Amino acid sequence: MELSKLDLKKRINKTNEFKNLINWLTFIKDPNLAKKKKLGGAIDKAMDILTELSGDEEVRKTYFERHRIMLEEINALDTAR
Repeated sequence: MELSKLDLKKRINKTNEFKNLINWLTFIKDPNLAKKKKLGGAIDKAMDILTELSGDEEVRKTYFERHRIMLEEINALDTAR
């Protein structure tokens, strides 16, 4: 997908099936605009994480280490099954 072709200023007719995709693309292209539009749900959670991680390097390292451990745990459970 070419994010440069996503016109965030233009009103897009958002059907239910594409609304979530358009919201995520908006967040990826311009997180500040996504915050202003208050897109809700998982995008708000992603925005909170992005804000927290961008502020403190130690918090960022801790988050990525925890995330890595969670992925390894999921992989170990899948392998065991």
